[in-house]
Amino acid sequence: MDPAIPLRLLVAAAVAVSTARAVFAGGGGPIPVEIVETAEGWRLLRGGEPFLVKGAGWGTPIDTVVEAGGNTIRTWGVASNTGDLLDAAHARDMTVLLGLWMKHPENGFDYTDPVAVQEQEDSLVAQAMQFKDHPALLGWGVGNEVEILDDSGPVWRAIGSLATALKKIDPNHPTVAVTAEIGTAHEQRLEIYCPDIDIWGINAYGGLPSLPARLTARGYDGPYLVTEYAGAGPWEVPLTSWNAPFEPTSTQKAAAYGGGWNSVVAADPGRCLGGIPFVWRPAPDPADTWFPMLTWDARPLGAVEAMTEAWTGRTTRDRAPTIGGIQLSDLVVPSSATFSASVSAEDPEGAALQYDWYLARDLFDATGNWTGCSSTVRCLETDASFVQARAPYESGPWRIFVVASDASGKAAMASHPMYVEGADDGFDANPTFSVDDHFVPTGWMGDVGALALAGCTSPDPDCGGRCHRLEWTAIGEGWFGVLWQHPPNNWGGSPGLAVAPGADRVRFKAWSETGMHVTFRVGGSSADGFERAISVNLDAVPREFEIDLAGVAYDDVATGFGIVATNQGGTRDVWVSGIEWIRDPPACPTDLDGSGDTGPADLGLLLTAWNTGDPAADLDEDGIVGAADLGLLVAAWGACP
Repeated sequence: MDPAIPLRLLVAAAVAVSTARAVFAGGGGPIPVEIVETAEGWRLLRGGEPFLVKGAGWGTPIDTVVEAGGNTIRTWGVASNTGDLLDAAHARDMTVLLGLWMKHPENGFDYTDPVAVQEQEDSLVAQAMQFKDHPALLGWGVGNEVEILDDSGPVWRAIGSLATALKKIDPNHPTVAVTAEIGTAHEQRLEIYCPDIDIWGINAYGGLPSLPARLTARGYDGPYLVTEYAGAGPWEVPLTSWNAPFEPTSTQKAAAYGGGWNSVVAADPGRCLGGIPFVWRPAPDPADTWFPMLTWDARPLGAVEAMTEAWTGRTTRDRAPTIGGIQLSDLVVPSSATFSASVSAEDPEGAALQYDWYLARDLFDATGNWTGCSSTVRCLETDASFVQARAPYESGPWRIFVVASDASGKAAMASHPMYVEGADDGFDANPTFSVDDHFVPTGWMGDVGALALAGCTSPDPDCGGRCHRLEWTAIGEGWFGVLWQHPPNNWGGSPGLAVAPGADRVRFKAWSETGMHVTFRVGGSSADGFERAISVNLDAVPREFEIDLAGVAYDDVATGFGIVATNQGGTRDVWVSGIEWIRDPPACPTDLDGSGDTGPADLGLLLTAWNTGDPAADLDEDGIVGAADLGLLVAAWGACP
């Protein structure tokens, strides 16, 4: 036994090693990777041969990385599919920079607690033991931006200690400390606290082109790897008056990816060991567009093409479309009012393009922070470079998106923030709204130990809303319930969501592959002062259901939605998607501005839309705004019924 390796790690690793042998039983031992300093500068050698990292953050689908000339996948932590990923990479003669996720201080981890730090280190070393001898392993990513909000000695000491522990169990692979940019003195902290870190991994975005010069000004002459890069991040671009960032187009991003490689990796061969674009995977949904290099349905954007050219020098024959920024008729739009948007896009080969337009609740909050995947994504019915649509009723920050695709499936994308001003401003939510934008499924009841909740794909993957899959096996309680709560875990002890009055119903789709009798509910008698429910039999066919809210008086709502079921034998599942609180359109179609009467403002809106197909002003629905619509508006002059 090596006395340098603590007994606790050997015990923790015993199971890991046997697992690892099963994971890559098919193939070979470790391929040594080392850092050497030559007369020309620093070099990464793999199996004794020079190796320039042409990487992809996430790297999905992996074959698109291979086709582009990439040779490495970067991960941020060990997951259940890590062994499969390493095997897939090895089968394609690729490597994996395997991340070991260190917890962040801003999320509550205390790096001044020696017991917690040691337990984390032991756990991560045990993870590393599983894969240290895999032939596809390139090196270890020691944390990721752990120091971003806490640049203190204890954090850096933990990074250095983990690197030292990794060296004891694995002398064949380098350690990479991954930081957010270069900080005020990161190079000094690496030297003081992290002697066993081999490579400085730098995540850089808007500041990437100047990175070599800034490192030189710091006096840093060691090796580094660009472990994440793209164009400007949302924290680096101009903002609207409500702090929504203006997103670069996919064409601008493609230029940043290619330019970043050429201005840093290719221009600094003595220190830079390669680069890893962020993030090479499809977007989680149509509204999460800032960093993904493929659309949500895996259409490659120009960034993939840019990296192909940077890595291989090969110009693709069928190039991705290019796109300009979206032009909006108004940046701020009244609730339910008509607005228009247009975009200029071109196919380099001159072919026709298909256009898909979407409107979504913005993923950026009032401080400009990214909040997660949008639950509200609405398809706008058009296939043209121009769209005219009605703004949502719910006020607040929204964003409009367009994707232009060619016949081969390559795409270009643009987005633009917009703000909807509603009559119900001051409320937290104004129907119509998505439940998953405001409520969280934290209220578990009954057989919670036998209940699992996971994401899924909506029957309409583009605009079907967020999808949830519940699987349950009856045990002691014989029933289960899940409530969507605001705030999370609010059983009535805290104020709920302030919802504007006027909701008519809750609408959703539900189905069950196993078949199940289920009760769906809204509200809670004690917490909300009301409760409405329906009981239905579900089968494998997704169907739309509604819970009537007519006549319900509510103020703040703790339970926006819920599911309850009892024992029906065996393991059962329930799927639900697109949960929305709905307010029906006003019964006064001539009230174009939503003021409650038909008057001069509505006349002005109709005349503005004259000779267009504006659906809001086309009162007789003949496809054109004209004299007949004017007559209907004049006839309805005055207060709405």
